[in-house]
Amino acid sequence: MRDTEYGGPFNEMPLDHIRRFIRAYDSGLFSNVPVLDRKYNHVIVAGMGGSGIVGSAIVDLARNVTDVPVDVLRANRLPAHISENTLVLVISYSGNTREMLELYSECISKGCKVIAITTGGRLEELARMDGTYLLVVDGGFTPRSDIGFAIGYAAAVIDSNCGTHIMDSFVSAMRAAEPYALMLSDFEASDNQARCIAMRVSSKTPFIYGGDEMACVVNRWKCQINENAKIPAACNTFPEFNHNSLEGWCGNMYNSLIPLFLGDTDPYIDVASDVMGESGNPFLFVRIPGDSVAERMINGVVLGDYVSLYLAQILGVDDSPVYAITEFKKRTKGL
Repeated sequence: MRDTEYGGPFNEMPLDHIRRFIRAYDSGLFSNVPVLDRKYNHVIVAGMGGSGIVGSAIVDLARNVTDVPVDVLRANRLPAHISENTLVLVISYSGNTREMLELYSECISKGCKVIAITTGGRLEELARMDGTYLLVVDGGFTPRSDIGFAIGYAAAVIDSNCGTHIMDSFVSAMRAAEPYALMLSDFEASDNQARCIAMRVSSKTPFIYGGDEMACVVNRWKCQINENAKIPAACNTFPEFNHNSLEGWCGNMYNSLIPLFLGDTDPYIDVASDVMGESGNPFLFVRIPGDSVAERMINGVVLGDYVSLYLAQILGVDDSPVYAITEFKKRTKGL
């Protein structure tokens, strides 16, 4: 696997990332966040790509610990319902994400309360120029492998300004995930869950499904497989799956595709899998360990990250560069 002494941007191994996050948290890194002069009753976490996953994770974490509405926004325009009671977190790892720069400018023009989270770039420049609250994250990694720190900063900001307790459940889940990540880090182990899944997926196109509480996880799996292994993937959640995706699996047998169900089964998933099996489309059930929703979410992310990195190794591709995305950004820069 990739050596962490690599001199340029790279995908940090999940175990290394968890340990680096825990050390940073224990040192008090996330205690120095902006505390505004009022409490907000609505939060929007805005980001694209890996930064958008940060928003999804915050939404799933907040759902179980607070009654403050938290929404993720993957767009360059604010929704019409934004009010003075809304706190907007604009996240761009590079600081140069075009959509987030446009969104930031709209926030400023409308007088929204906004906090920018970035490693630098144009977003940092604008925030300093405008006097906007700013949190600068240490860089050096690919955005998709460094999401824990962005989640930590976002959780700390929301807790400090909305009276929530998102950070506690997130940190607890990160600590609980360390031994699981350690086990998954041994690629040579024949019973390595991530390696076994990667081997099963390596000759097929994966479709990843999970319960609604796993929305962040199934989306993370899709994005990581896209970016690290450089292959297509799709995702959906239950119970929505049973009202559209299920029908697509029951018309023919698709030997080149493989459906993966993440998490614990329930009667609806059991029935759906039976119907799929009758059409000759067997699924791969992936059990995610954890004693709480937060733990299963973090463990699910960790497992998916290792699957995508091992899949890249099996397929013989370099997981770090994203040439197509870079080329797209280059060609649309002047639009």
